[in-house]
Amino acid sequence: MPRLSADALFRLAINPAVQDRLALVEAYGGKGDIADEAAADALRIKALGKKRVLKLSPEELETARLAFVFAEQWEQGLADSYPSSPEKRKYEFSAQRFREFRVQMWGKTKLEAMTEGATSVDIVKFLDESRAVPTQYIVPKGT
Repeated sequence: MPRLSADALFRLAINPAVQDRLALVEAYGGKGDIADEAAADALRIKALGKKRVLKLSPEELETARLAFVFAEQWEQGLADSYPSSPEKRKYEFSAQRFREFRVQMWGKTKLEAMTEGATSVDIVKFLDESRAVPTQYIVPKGT
């Protein structure tokens, strides 16, 4: 697949980014600070429309960065909702492309940087093992 320009990739990211924000607005019933902020994000992202990424103001660049975060999040969510299928691969590819560009252009998020090199833990195994607490350490409620 040919490599896309920053502007073409940004145009591809706009719709899923807006969808992600509108879904958040809907999740909060359109009410409250989080819904208001998500709606404002969607409007700011739409407003960038066909502007060229490398000619954006600092505020617009931050909006563009967030658009790539939101687009990646939306596409990965769609990929996660499909069992192994061509649709899953398509959405995973889009999410990966948005992420790669975002990291190349702006670097990793604080969370990504903090968790880099972290060891993953099998949570089910961890919880199963943590239940093996000797009974002498369990204090009944109300004592």
